[in-house]
Amino acid sequence: MKLFGIEFDVRDKGSGEPASSERENYLSFILDKVPVGIMQTALDGRYAYVNAHFCNLTGWSREELVGMPFEAITHPDDVAENARLFAAAVETGQAYTFRKRYLRPDGTPVWTEVSVTMLSERHEGLLSVVVDLTDRMHAEAQKNLLIEELNHRVKNTLAGVQSLATMTMKHTASPKMFNQAFSARLLALSATHNLLTRAAWERASLGDLVAVELEPYEGHAHARVTASGPAVDLSPRQTISLGLVLHELATNAAKYGALSTPKGRVHIGWEIAADQAPAMLQIDWRERGGPPVKAPTRRGFGSRLVEQSITRELGGRFEPSYRRPGFECRIIVPL
Repeated sequence: MKLFGIEFDVRDKGSGEPASSERENYLSFILDKVPVGIMQTALDGRYAYVNAHFCNLTGWSREELVGMPFEAITHPDDVAENARLFAAAVETGQAYTFRKRYLRPDGTPVWTEVSVTMLSERHEGLLSVVVDLTDRMHAEAQKNLLIEELNHRVKNTLAGVQSLATMTMKHTASPKMFNQAFSARLLALSATHNLLTRAAWERASLGDLVAVELEPYEGHAHARVTASGPAVDLSPRQTISLGLVLHELATNAAKYGALSTPKGRVHIGWEIAADQAPAMLQIDWRERGGPPVKAPTRRGFGSRLVEQSITRELGGRFEPSYRRPGFECRIIVPL
């Protein structure tokens, strides 16, 4: 008999030589230890031999596979091309490599790469070596998804930077003022991006966001900025929008409000109203110890940016209050 074109002499050679069945079993034992799928396929496309790794890979037993046509466990989308390559190999003896999906008994697809070679004696059929690509294909799909997501975020970031530049230029009186304001907003945007990068752009803590944006104003001898509230995770979109809002509020406080004087203080507190659907995040900004507060006579870019970020980007509400003891505002956004 033959396996992969190897002749096994079934005649009795006497007790001094191993029986051919033992030699065949030994070869089969070796092939079962190889960490790739190995099959011998007859010219009609039916499996004549499969090793243990191929059985484990596809989920079919050896008894089920031997005598089964390869099309029976091939993904429907791969059958036509697989059949064409197989027929060409039978006709010309040309080897080929093909990425295909096998179907397990429960219908689960298994991605593989199959290398097929005609055996030296044509009537013995073809030898196939199969490598499992499932993990690699999943990794490639994840990589492509991440690249698409990165491209999307880069485009959004560039669009945001362009909008910041345009509006900042429109509301500043000189190149020097533009440079100062635009650079500060870029740094604030960069800080939120760094915060998101630490968590693979999945979320960011509101407490961390407040700390990052208000860090330049904290003070050394006395705490000028305090914050309190429960643990809240923000989405990337919420993080970027609220980061810009906090930056504008802090900048305004440093120029005209509580942070413009040595004794001025800012407190930021937040809570979650879980009894609503959806749950709402309420952030309260309160300034004390600064100059007397007056309601603005015109809306600058900062106030426009704050309102747009909260209402348009996050679907929330911005409620400012120009009380004499100090500026206050309430930000309410859905979680």
